[in-house]
Amino acid sequence: MKNTFACGTVISISSLPRLIMTAENIQSTKISRNEKRLLIVLATNILIFMTITLLVINAKTDAFDTPISSFIYTLRTPTTVTTMFFVTRVAGVSGVIIIASIVSVFLALRYRRAAVFFIVVFFVSVSVNILFKLLLKIPRPTLSPLQNLTDFSYPSGHAMNNASLYSLILYILYRMGKKRVVKILIIPATIWVMLIGFSRVFLGSHYISDIIGGITAGVAIVASFILLLNTYRSLSD
Repeated sequence: MKNTFACGTVISISSLPRLIMTAENIQSTKISRNEKRLLIVLATNILIFMTITLLVINAKTDAFDTPISSFIYTLRTPTTVTTMFFVTRVAGVSGVIIIASIVSVFLALRYRRAAVFFIVVFFVSVSVNILFKLLLKIPRPTLSPLQNLTDFSYPSGHAMNNASLYSLILYILYRMGKKRVVKILIIPATIWVMLIGFSRVFLGSHYISDIIGGITAGVAIVASFILLLNTYRSLSD
């Protein structure tokens, strides 16, 4: 079971590069090969998210959540704790707002439609995360938390918001013709999102199921809007 969901995490995170690289030239009413790949990315992430959500709701994730968390806690040292606190703070609400604001201002000055797309999709992602937390009311881990958090746990806001944020940034760069830049940034962005998720488990603020749910939800939302945007363009041509 542990291996199954570990694979799910890798599939979801690795779909970020595929999401960016296969979203080009979806302009015709026919379903192109690129569009089919994007649909596969969307369907895969939705399937993983729905599966994890059902397991979380029915309290069936302890079999892999607890062992994984317990193992990760053994990696704690003064240095790793300091590092993970730094990561989680940079990727937190303030950090995400700063990055999103900078991107929004830059796009608004030169690419207004891209700015609107970026702001709308990111706002939807953040809102959906809050909505799911309020609806599901999943409590935070109690094993060995290093942060005193009182809000709900599932899905992880850090994981979901950053997955959607960097997916959007890479997608917009790709649409702007910055393909070489995207190729350079894809791997660091993917590693960064994975590290953010790891830091949340490391600090005892989330279970691995929260991270998987957050990443898959974030990627699925971005993929959905990319498909909607290109469908709209196709119908407008």
